[in-house]
Amino acid sequence: MLMPKRVKRRRVQRGRMKGIASRGNKISYGEFGLMAMGPAWVTSNQIEAARIAMTRYIRRGGKVWIKIFPHKPVTEKPAETRMGSGKGSPEYWVAVVKPGRIMFEIAGVPEETAKEALRRAMHKLPVKCKFVTRREQEAAESGGKANKGDDAADAGDVEAAVAAPDVEGQGEGETIVVVVDEGAEEGSEEGSEEGQPGAEPVTEKAEEKEVAEPVEAKVEKRKAAEPAEDKAEKQSGVEPVVIEEAEKAGNVAEEE
Repeated sequence: MLMPKRVKRRRVQRGRMKGIASRGNKISYGEFGLMAMGPAWVTSNQIEAARIAMTRYIRRGGKVWIKIFPHKPVTEKPAETRMGSGKGSPEYWVAVVKPGRIMFEIAGVPEETAKEALRRAMHKLPVKCKFVTRREQEAAESGGKANKGDDAADAGDVEAAVAAPDVEGQGEGETIVVVVDEGAEEGSEEGSEEGQPGAEPVTEKAEEKEVAEPVEAKVEKRKAAEPAEDKAEKQSGVEPVVIEEAEKAGNVAEEE
């Protein structure tokens, strides 16, 4: 019978069997398994009886794995003993089994043989059990992963599109920008203005240029409005009064 070789403490508390099995709930070695459907303490004697029932039926043709081990000691006090006087002495060892735990596995035999062998072992155990196969387990896992993948894909379509936008399909990218992010819409409008020929982005320096340009234009207009004679006089350096006096003197000389 199975039992630990050495333990740290010979007496332990009873503990709890709440919840379902989070470890040992999958077929890891064989092709067929026996899964517990409820919580129970399975003693070392019961484990040995189940092993014998399986090996006798398959006639040592396959391979059997025992997935549980009786680690927990159970104490009892003698009959007709008064209360108190400390805890009793260990009497047997049990394995704590929760719902969903795979207790036995078989491989190397046909499915019908494995099913019958595990059915006989089931009658030796104090818990209701179920026959399971690796094929069913893998199918359930693949179906669950596929469903999770679909949900993740549906939920992450927008995030994936924003992270890696489609350059060729501009229509799709624009739609995503409009639907997902309002800030991206403003950025797209600014980008369209910047992309036009001759357009400059609005900055502080550009505003200063816009303010300074009208003053220079006014000066140029004033220069263009001046008469050509004034320009010639300014270029020759002769004042207009001197020119008028010379013309008058010439007229007087002609009359005489």
